[in-house]
Amino acid sequence: MLIIAIPSIKMVIVSTDLLNFIPLLLILFMIILNYPDTIAKKKLINLMPFYIFFFILFFSILINPSALKNISYLIKYILLAIYTILFPILIKDKSISIGLNLLMIWCAIISICQFVRGIPLNVFHYLHVGLPIGVLILIGFSNIFYSKSKIKILVNIFWIILGYMSLFTLFGRSPIIFSFLLIIFVLILKSFLENSFKAKLFYSLSIAIIAVIAIWTINNYIPQYLIDRFLRISSNIAEEPRMNAVYIPAIRAIVSNPLGYGLGSSWEAIGFYPHNIFLEVTLETGIIGLMSFMTITIIFLVSCFYFLKRFNRFKTNYLALVLIALYHFLFWNVSHDLSSAYGLLSLMSIVYFKYLEKKKIEIII
Repeated sequence: MLIIAIPSIKMVIVSTDLLNFIPLLLILFMIILNYPDTIAKKKLINLMPFYIFFFILFFSILINPSALKNISYLIKYILLAIYTILFPILIKDKSISIGLNLLMIWCAIISICQFVRGIPLNVFHYLHVGLPIGVLILIGFSNIFYSKSKIKILVNIFWIILGYMSLFTLFGRSPIIFSFLLIIFVLILKSFLENSFKAKLFYSLSIAIIAVIAIWTINNYIPQYLIDRFLRISSNIAEEPRMNAVYIPAIRAIVSNPLGYGLGSSWEAIGFYPHNIFLEVTLETGIIGLMSFMTITIIFLVSCFYFLKRFNRFKTNYLALVLIALYHFLFWNVSHDLSSAYGLLSLMSIVYFKYLEKKKIEIII
């Protein structure tokens, strides 16, 4: 889970791309000391959809080699491939539990710092703080389902409340909207899946109470500039700055050249990255790359739904893992670029690999 915390570590402690290599050192450490036979025992073929995606990604370099400005850009994509492919093979259930606990501690520190004194940010970097705070909220929410004592439940509720109070001090809408929607989605899903009338009533009342609290919070605590940004989404999507300034130029460029402009060519093609991973993949690798990424997305969502329906059957907090993965997936559809998607693609591959592991499915060619 270190890979998820790296962007916020860069913002709070030290800003250097060398931090991107820390997970690589961790992987080497795991292979050498603890997992000498892991790769031999695992079925690497299970990750074939990801191999195909990265093959298309790197093959697209031939379209426009000059789009990758220097070797550092290429290294980012190489690390992206390494982390996405090796992490699911090496990570065990116990590692996930430990990682979630450490991640929650770091996210709690970020949330406390932001709420108490504020973390110095410029207008472009507020999402790097909002992202881990949203993760704190989702882990806290997930822990409630696994907590057996009232004290632990109250502690996790405290982290959820603190998380949202911290998010209200930021400029971004995405962490608030995405974390809230995922919580509501889980409660609605549970209300449908439960057979007991009491359980259905409990989850329905929980949704109603959360809705009332949300409305009251909006009316009393959310800053006006955030309310204005929320209203802009619901009233007229055409007024959303991303539509005319980002998405439409990207779509026009894709229509002009559906085969893609080459890896890293977004800046040359439209002057910026599209703030949407589907648009960026299509813009750089064409329709073929989009089809490959759509395949990954579908198997990822199927895997998520599997765990959302059965998370209480496992000791490991798979609910938190899946919600964090979905949270990152939503985030990378409104911000951030493909070269920084270490956390997103690693989480997608981990969830999918664990799904195959739990289902005891092996793809054999």
